[in-house]
Amino acid sequence: MDKVVRWINATDDKRRRTLLFLSYRFNELSRTAVDQLQRLFRALDVDIVTGEEYEPRSVSDKIRARLDLPLDGVVLLVVNEESFWTRDEIAFAHAKGIPVIPLVAKGTTFTAGVFGDLEMIYFEPGHIEQTFIGILEALRYIKLHRRPQPPRAGRDPTDPSPPVPLGNS
Repeated sequence: MDKVVRWINATDDKRRRTLLFLSYRFNELSRTAVDQLQRLFRALDVDIVTGEEYEPRSVSDKIRARLDLPLDGVVLLVVNEESFWTRDEIAFAHAKGIPVIPLVAKGTTFTAGVFGDLEMIYFEPGHIEQTFIGILEALRYIKLHRRPQPPRAGRDPTDPSPPVPLGNS
C-alpha cells in the first residue's frame, strides 16, 4: 500500500489529472448536456465531481465539501436558468483562486454578481458541443497555470525515490 501512495503522490503537478467541479441544476434540460460533458471529460482524463449524489446532510455542507477538494476549476452549466448556488460557487472559487468556466445557453440570464466580468462560453440551447473548443482552451490554461497542491498524506515531500509503478508489489 505504501508503494501505491508513493506512486500517486510522486506525480508532479503538471502531469496529475485535472479535477473539476461541475455545477448544474438537476433537471431534464441539463441532463443531456451533463451527459455529453461527462463523456468529453472522461475522454480527456479529467476527473469530475458534482453535487448530484445523495448524502444525508445539508446540501450546503455537501457542496462546500466538494468545493474544498483540491480543484483545478469549477464548470458552471447554465442551460435554462441559473441555480441559486451559482453566485456562492463563483465567490468560493474566486476566494480560493480556482478558475471558473461558465457554460451559458444563449438566451439564458446569468448574473455573476460582483464577478460579472467572467468570460462566458456561450452555446445554442441543445448544442453543448459548441462549448468543446472553449473547454479545451480552458483546460490548457488550467494545466499551464496550475497551482501546486500540498503533498497528500503518506508522502514525504523530501523523499527523492522515484514513483513505484502500480502492479509491482
